[in-house]
This record gives sequence, C-alpha cells and structure tokens, in this order.
Amino acid sequence: MKSVKELRTMFNREKNLANGIMGSTGRCMDSEAGADTARTVYRNSGHGMHWNLYAARKGFTLIELLIVVAIIAILAAIAVPNFLEAQIRAKAARAKSDIRTLATGLQAYATDYHGYPDIFTRLNTVTTPVQYLTKVPQDPFRQVSGNRSWRRGYYRYGAMPLDRPNRFAISSVSADTDIDTYYNGSADSEDTDDWEVDNQAMKFYPGYSADLFSDEGRLADGGDARIMYIAYDATNGTMSNGDIFGLSDYGMK
Repeated sequence: MKSVKELRTMFNREKNLANGIMGSTGRCMDSEAGADTARTVYRNSGHGMHWNLYAARKGFTLIELLIVVAIIAILAAIAVPNFLEAQIRAKAARAKSDIRTLATGLQAYATDYHGYPDIFTRLNTVTTPVQYLTKVPQDPFRQVSGNRSWRRGYYRYGAMPLDRPNRFAISSVSADTDIDTYYNGSADSEDTDDWEVDNQAMKFYPGYSADLFSDEGRLADGGDARIMYIAYDATNGTMSNGDIFGLSDYGMK
C-alpha cells in the first residue's frame, strides 16, 4: 500500500496531466463541451484510476479487521499467563522478604527475653509492648476470602519447646495456598475441615534436619509421630506444591 505522501504526489501529477489535457482542447477549453471532452479523455487514459481507488477506500475491510482481532487474541494468550506468573513470583519474593523481617524481630525479642515467643502468644509480641517491628506483615498468599480459619492472612508460626522456645519456624502457604506441613503422615487439603492436624506439624517445629524435608519425615519431640515439611521450589513450576519456610536454625528453605 502506498503512503499518503506518495498518493498525494500521484494525485498532483495526475491533476496536472488533466489540466494539460484540458488545455490541449484549445478553443473548446472555455466551453462545457470542451470540459466534458477533457474529463472523458482523462478518465479513459487510466491515470485517474489509482486516486479514485484510494478515495473510495475510507475504512478497513472485514478480513483486515479479523486479522487484527486474531493478532490481538494471540498476543493476549501469550501475555496473560506471563503476567499471572510474574504476580506469583512477586508474591513469593515478598513472602521471603517478610519472613526475613519477622526473623530479625524475633532475634531481637530473644535477646531481651532469652527465648522466642511461644505458640500461644505468637507473633504479636514483637510489636507490643516493645516495638521490635512496627507491625506483623501478612502472607500475600493467604489474602483469600472464605470461612477457613487458617486463611486469616498471617504467616504460620511454630516454636519449641513449649515452655521456653529456643527455635522457631515461619511459613507462607505459597502459590498453591495449601498447608504443606504433615503430622504423622496425614494428608492435607485446602478443602478439609480437619486442617488442625497438619497445622500441628508447624506449631511443634522439631528443628531442622534433612529428614524433615524427606518423604520419611522427622520424629516429633517426645513422641513417635513423624513431621514432614514440603518446601516450595519455583523451578518445579510457579504453582507447584510446597510452602516457603524461614527456620531459626537453618535459614530460608
């Protein structure tokens, strides 16, 4: 398709040609018959064809519109999944940053109180009466409406021993929004009403070991029940199973 500039140049050239044809009629130039003759010669010469076609096309054809719509749909199909994955990666990065912030506040708390908050007072003690943190951050993956009490929004917390904890674990439910800590091999599900069983595995954090993140799990303190954690790994897919953990005796997992 020619550009507007090229079409304008063509039009001016053809206009001048038409004027020349009209001038060549001599004495008939000023008469109506002479003008009609010039216009007939101009039309029959074929020089006015391109400009007439351009002037007649004032919009897009249906085929052109369908092609544009198809291109937009293809681009959307590519862009939307990438956008959603970028959102998940951003939430995971925020969760890790929040867990590190909470760990710093808990370490400062332990310096003053010679131990970490227990599972009953939980994380609010790092904001009052002494403000080790200005506020307790919320898990970005738990901001989901519903009647499940474990979806209240905060990071999960566990600490042991019960009387004066010397180790803690913090976790985000991560992209699958499911509890991925298991107590004595019980299966967890975000649809179950018996979530508290698996939540015990987080509350009674047994301390880090390789077994804790294996299929066998690790024995809980003072018992024969086994506790197992599943760590989130984005390389398995942004929506893969697992939680994001911050462990006082290991670090981020």
